[in-house]
Amino acid sequence: MTGEKRTIFALALVAAVLAAMNGAAFLAQDREGPQIFFPENEPVYTASTAESRLLEQVTAEDQRDGTVTDSLRIEEILPAEDGHRVAVIYAAMDDSGNVTKAVRTLEVERE
Repeated sequence: MTGEKRTIFALALVAAVLAAMNGAAFLAQDREGPQIFFPENEPVYTASTAESRLLEQVTAEDQRDGTVTDSLRIEEILPAEDGHRVAVIYAAMDDSGNVTKAVRTLEVERE
């Protein structure tokens, strides 16, 4: 093998090793968000319901990070057109920055 061919072969080998390492790093990344779990007992929603009440007993678990319940937030509360229900949109984030959203529909009680 000539010197030029050896250099090309060495560069190709280095490129293949780097590509394999890059691929392994990509596959090892956490790209799955946490799961959000709601309790069986649904609270009744009123206009004065505090967000803290809506977060009670709601949990978030991540496959890699474990419990990430502290990251739970209420993103939005959307009233249904019939005025008898609201959709509460929850969001949770894991340590890798993956975000999961879940919707919980609650009955509205007039105050």
